[in-house]
Amino acid sequence: MWPRSDAFARAVRGSHRAVALAEVLVADGPAVVVPVTGGSVQVDDSQAVRRTLTGLQVADPSLVPRKKGDLLHPDTRNEIRLWRGVEFPNGSQELMPLGVFALNRPEIGDDSGSGLSLQLGGSDRAATVARAKWVQPYPITGGTPLLDAATAILADRAPGLPQPAWAPTDATVPAVTFGLDSSSDPWSDLQQLFAAIGHEAFFDPMGRPVSRPIPDPAKDPVVADFTEGSSPLLSVRRSLDPSKRFTAVVVRAEGTGVGSPITITVTLDGATEVAPYFLTSNTITSEQQATDAGNALLRKISRSQEDLAVSIVPDASLDVGDVVSVTRQASGVAGVYAITQLEVPLSPEETMALTMRPRT
Repeated sequence: MWPRSDAFARAVRGSHRAVALAEVLVADGPAVVVPVTGGSVQVDDSQAVRRTLTGLQVADPSLVPRKKGDLLHPDTRNEIRLWRGVEFPNGSQELMPLGVFALNRPEIGDDSGSGLSLQLGGSDRAATVARAKWVQPYPITGGTPLLDAATAILADRAPGLPQPAWAPTDATVPAVTFGLDSSSDPWSDLQQLFAAIGHEAFFDPMGRPVSRPIPDPAKDPVVADFTEGSSPLLSVRRSLDPSKRFTAVVVRAEGTGVGSPITITVTLDGATEVAPYFLTSNTITSEQQATDAGNALLRKISRSQEDLAVSIVPDASLDVGDVVSVTRQASGVAGVYAITQLEVPLSPEETMALTMRPRT
């Protein structure tokens, strides 16, 4: 959950005026605020590019990009930063960041002579790193601290990003060379480094590269309560799909930095069947590291049998990985869940969609 004030939390649960703000981040100048009337941000913790923007409706037709160099033309490489929050009775506002997005595919329509419409889409900065594919082999010296290696990859592929906020770790990287395959994706390679120690890497709502241990819903605190009859909870839809449930992770470590190939299987406690998920890495170098990485990943994928789709009054401080409690008697829902996907609307009239899975 993004830090918020108690007043923000009370406003979300009561009567409030929703507000949204879009800023265009210009490389050589101050941010430019543009008026928007709709669109949404999707966040999915299973995707390499965690945050995407769709259907951002720009209210000012004069901002339609007509030539290179215009504010919203993709070739400018300008980015857009989005916020959503509440306006209090005294006119003050509290806004939560939703992400920083590289603009793509502006869609200009309804040119009937009476007006124009402009919609924008975008992806978070992970997409920028992923597109900057290796053009030559990129070797990492064995014994390099993992955090130094990750920072160097970003500086090489996407210079100018904010200072990373990596979770502390003493892990080092074995001798490895990325970019040997022309289709190699630098962002995927960086995520692989963190996955080897049971961490995940992504860009946060302020567009900053961050890492953290894969969340453990069994231990993480509950940050929100959606109880039947409470104003934020609007509807619940529950589905069960046993075919999506994994009960084990098979970790295979192989590559030039690994002496002998390693195969480790970690299994969910109490599992009566083996439904394995496979993780292959060339940066895991020991059985203990393979076990730790497998257990971290198992925390994430072992909960996938049950999906809970919840509609709430928008609360832009929520994020994937947050743990919430939900109670809905008719649907048989009464427990603690981890948010895996969410969609935040920018229009004040729309509701917010959450997808979540049981904590245990």
